[in-house]
Amino acid sequence: MQATLRYITTYSAKKVKHFPHAMVAAAKILLRASRKIVPIDTKALYESGRVEYSGAGNKTIATVTYGDEKAYYAVWVHQDPTKVHGAAFNQKYAAEIARGLTHPRRPEERYKFLEEPARDEAVQSEMATEIARVLGETT
Repeated sequence: MQATLRYITTYSAKKVKHFPHAMVAAAKILLRASRKIVPIDTKALYESGRVEYSGAGNKTIATVTYGDEKAYYAVWVHQDPTKVHGAAFNQKYAAEIARGLTHPRRPEERYKFLEEPARDEAVQSEMATEIARVLGETT
């Protein structure tokens, strides 16, 4: 992430006006990556994921966030390592799944569904590439 920040500070003032679009585009990559592992039960948490931004020019801040009135529990799901998700859920609740009392989860689901992709170097690289693409194409 630090390399990304150093990279974007090399742009001229002319390109600064395109930063909002670049930041939102990069945040959408993070959102897409996090949706691959966010736990899905009722789909409320998944559907609450969104990109928000504030500011303008090189003061633009794009944020990926989860949670709303239907998914008020987003922080707990993200932070609680004691809850089982994904393959572990399927294993723990195999009998209930077999009886139709609950449904199986995607094996890749887990807590830290936003933090993990944000720390992933491949995701960071994709975000940096997208920032460069947007700023390079909008000169």
